Parts: sequence; structure tokens; C-alpha cells
Amino acid sequence: MRIGELLLQRGWVDADTLERIAAEQRPGGPRLCSLLIGRGALEPDHASRALGDQRGVAAALQKHLAYRDRTLAPLLPARVARAAVALPIGRVRDGSLIVCTRDPVPDVAAAIRRAVIGAVTLAIAPATQLEQLVARMYPPGQTGPQVPDPAEGGPGTARLPTADGVPEESFDVDLRTGPIPLLDDLANLEGLTLVGLDDTRVSRDPSQSPTYTPPSTARKGPAVIPIEATCAAIAAAATRDDMTDLAMRFAASRFTASLLLTVQEQVALGHRGHGAALTPEIVAAITVPLHTPSLVKTAYEQGRASDARPGVIQDRLVRLLGSPRTPLAAAIRVGAHVACVLVVGDPLGVANASPELDRLATALGDGYARIVREGKR
Repeated sequence: MRIGELLLQRGWVDADTLERIAAEQRPGGPRLCSLLIGRGALEPDHASRALGDQRGVAAALQKHLAYRDRTLAPLLPARVARAAVALPIGRVRDGSLIVCTRDPVPDVAAAIRRAVIGAVTLAIAPATQLEQLVARMYPPGQTGPQVPDPAEGGPGTARLPTADGVPEESFDVDLRTGPIPLLDDLANLEGLTLVGLDDTRVSRDPSQSPTYTPPSTARKGPAVIPIEATCAAIAAAATRDDMTDLAMRFAASRFTASLLLTVQEQVALGHRGHGAALTPEIVAAITVPLHTPSLVKTAYEQGRASDARPGVIQDRLVRLLGSPRTPLAAAIRVGAHVACVLVVGDPLGVANASPELDRLATALGDGYARIVREGKR
């Protein structure tokens, strides 16, 4: 079955949109799923699942790519990785190497299996992101992959620049579990992404969130922690965790919901949050691709955002925030690089909380940068 028919059959794209975007295809240009994703008309994980069904292989989701085990890259020769647009991402329980490729046709599959010592499990992901990851991991002209030194930070670590813009330091964002365990059936994890989240399938217990404010009191306006005091406390805090706690306490007192995401390559990963729909389990499962329109993408590129083009990612992100009328997002910079993005719902007690959000993001970025500098001494 053609990929467009599969997407229609599952209701992941409508016929008018499919016809319009399919007409944009050109020989040698982006593939259909990549075009749909780029236009915000298709969720990346839905594309993976449809491609997996079509080709009869496992679907590698955004989170699998973000948390892939980078130390496995040398197991696939660079020339094969570039030719097949393929990338090792993990292992299944029996030790088989999971290799994700954009096109697991027989010739490609055979080339990968010949090049790898041991058993191989093939997975598929849309070309749009996989091509970027392969090009970054296996640069043209090099015979081996770019593999980070484990001592400098591993798969659960976001890598941030120092405040003066020189080489990166390891920045632990407390992702706790490290690489996501890739089970024998990768589909077991398909509910663990923002783009695949369905309210009717997810059991939530909001009271488990340490910063959760019950709905009955949320809009009555809990005591707001002054932004001046929060920024001063962040400036004096001794650890990154303390700074994050202070920022999230302020956000919980000022906004109906908030979500702090850490940036890792081309995705933003849920780290902390508060709100009726943002339990710790939900937050930990959120993945927002940075190549698809959303408040997060706009803030990442422009520093702040108060609006974003409608799309499946944006719509579901707003829904997780409780469908606020005026959602906002601000980038948290460490040096010249965006390390995190903070997204918030409607303000409590004030008409415009944008200046306070900007001050909070600046204070948090400055605090993180200070910790990085002190760690180098």
C-alpha cells in the first residue's frame, strides 16, 4: 500500500492536505512524509509508524532517536551509514543491534547486515530528521563517526556551551533513565511522545506532581512569589537543580501551567512541569521536534514566542497546557546557545506576564552559565 493511502486510512492526514502537499513533490526532492512533517500536517511519529507498517519493520520514534546510544555508531562503517542513510540507535534484549534507516529495501538491508558483526534489527524513521543525524554523526570525508567521549557526557546529557562561547561542557539535566530501553517491540513505547499522546489512552494522576496546583484553587491566584526575589535566589543558588526548583516554583505561582524542556539536537525534551495535564510521567514522555511549527520552535529560533502557526504539534502542546488563551514561551540561553525552552499558560493575577517570563528565562540562563564556569575552575 502506498504511504499516502496508509496515512489516510489511519486518519493521520486528511485527503485535501495530502493531495495539496503531494503536488509539491519533485523528483529528487523531499519525500512525501518529510514534506508533510515540514508543513506541520503530519506528526513525525505517525510518519514512522506508517512507514514501519508499509515496510514491515519497527518504527523508531522521535524519543528513540533523541536518546539513542551514540557509542554504538562505530559498529556501522561510515561509508555504509552515509550510503544507506542509517544509524545505530540501540540494542534489543537479545543483543541485536538496532539500525534505523530511511529506506530498508532489500539491498540496503543486506548492505547493513554485511557491514555489522552480529544480528541486526532494522527500524525506520522519516528521512527529514534521519538525514541530518547521519550527516552529523558521519561527516563527509571522514572514515569514522563523531562519537562523544563518554567522560564528557553520554546519551542522557544535554551538551551546552560555556558562557564565553568556547567548547561545550557536560550539562546534566537529570533525565535519570539515560537511553530509553528499546524493547523487542519498539511500538511498546509509542505512547511516550507528545506527538502520539491521546487523552483517552493516558491515565493521569495530577496530584503526583510536586508543583501541581489543584484546579479548584489555580485560578483564584495563589500567593505569587515576586520575580525580583526569584531572580535573586537563582543568582545565589549553588546548584542547577536548586535554580530549576526556584524557577518552577515561580512559574507555578504565576501561570496556570508551565513546561520546561531541554534542547538536545533537533528535539526539545520534557524536563519539569506543572498543571492538571502535566504529571511527571507525562512531562518525561514529551518530545517536541524543532523542525515542526510550534511555540517551542519559535522560541528556540527567536528567543521568545507568543504565537505559532497551527499544526498537530502546536495543538497538542497547547492542550497539555490546559488550552490557555495566551500561551507564551521563552528560550533559556547559556552563552550563545539555547539550552532550554520554558512554555507557560495563562498568567494568574496580571494581564501581561511576558516581562516576568523574560526575566525568569534570563536569570535561569545566567545561573546555568555560572555553574558551567565554576565547574571549569
